[in-house]
Amino acid sequence: MMCGRERGIVVVLLIASCWANASVGDIGFADNQADRIRIWNDDFYEIAFRKSDGRLLYMIDRTTGQEVSPGNVHGPWVMRFGSNVWLDGQNFSPANSSRLFTYLWNAEEATLTMDYVATGSVACHVSIVIRPTEGAEVDTVLTVDNLSAQEIELLAYPVQFSFRRSQIEAVYVPYIEGMKLLPSFFDSYEFSSGYPG
Repeated sequence: MMCGRERGIVVVLLIASCWANASVGDIGFADNQADRIRIWNDDFYEIAFRKSDGRLLYMIDRTTGQEVSPGNVHGPWVMRFGSNVWLDGQNFSPANSSRLFTYLWNAEEATLTMDYVATGSVACHVSIVIRPTEGAEVDTVLTVDNLSAQEIELLAYPVQFSFRRSQIEAVYVPYIEGMKLLPSFFDSYEFSSGYPG
């Protein structure tokens, strides 16, 4: 994604329904474990994020009890500025004032907001708002406010979102129209692609 110096860049991701047609489930939130924040819809899913940097730790399908994804390999987002300086969500923490990570659960709106504030030559504010729906979907919105004089050349979200090989039914490659990789492909080969991909 070419971003330039625009302010208020917004990336919207709808984690598509992995679950059957839905009615309504109860939304929940907990941050009582030392290492994780959890959100869930009682009828459909549970999602956990690492407290130290917001990295996705897992997604569980509550209809089957199976893990849908073991999460991000690294942080949830990455950004490259024109000076070739990179910011990575995994390098932020609650204890680092120059790369500060915080989160807030709004019970009234049932939204989790994760904020990343960078200071210095690549000053910016990255915000991820996660809203569990009453159905089988989760909406996420990433917003970037570039406070530096440098242009943003690349923004990737989510980054290295992973799935277990045994659960892959097919992979469609967006830059090779019509290409469908079946599970047998992954028995013998590795596949990775650059963003977007």
